[in-house]
Amino acid sequence: MSRSGTLMLLGVITILVPISGFPSPIRSFLTTVLGVCVLGIGFSLRTRGIQIKEQSIEIPTIPPQKADQPAELEPPRNISPI
Repeated sequence: MSRSGTLMLLGVITILVPISGFPSPIRSFLTTVLGVCVLGIGFSLRTRGIQIKEQSIEIPTIPPQKADQPAELEPPRNISPI
């Protein structure tokens, strides 16, 4: 199951815990555990989204030239030489 699917399932379970009929201490414990799980998955999804966004931004780089060779200039390809 994907992280987003797991997050939705934990959200539904968290909604159902108060009306589950468990004793109050167990409901409190389950609510806390499920909340921590939802928080952890949410943070992991957020950091994964930030990493993907950073990887998608590409900065063009110019390859370094050797100091003893002059720079070779190429004429533009879309202009006629005449």
